[in-house]
Amino acid sequence: ETPEGDRIVQYLKAGDQVYSVDGNGEKVAVKISKVGKTYVGNAHKILTIKLADGRSLDVSAGHPTADGRDVATLKAGGVLDGSKIINISSNVYQYEYTYDLLPDRQTGTYFANGILMGSTLMKKN
Repeated sequence: ETPEGDRIVQYLKAGDQVYSVDGNGEKVAVKISKVGKTYVGNAHKILTIKLADGRSLDVSAGHPTADGRDVATLKAGGVLDGSKIINISSNVYQYEYTYDLLPDRQTGTYFANGILMGSTLMKKN
């Protein structure tokens, strides 16, 4: 069984499947072990990152990238998931909660809107 189509993170639950990568960097379907929901109120800012290859992502500034950087440190001209960042804009988030998930994979990474990202739920050692 593999994940079907694009799904909105707030509707995912533990046991659902998402795509991650294995130790060799190959894309694999894995189960979600945990879903987090954080109250952010009505003044939270979200960053919209647009990549040269057409992918884009709305994400909180403190979210980790797959290689461990905070999204807040990214700049236009830099690289995210193998593609040049062409624009980053800040917008007021329209919802009261942000969501994140933890895939059942040692890397703790998953694809969000086609971009490999880290998880805020990954235990820091």
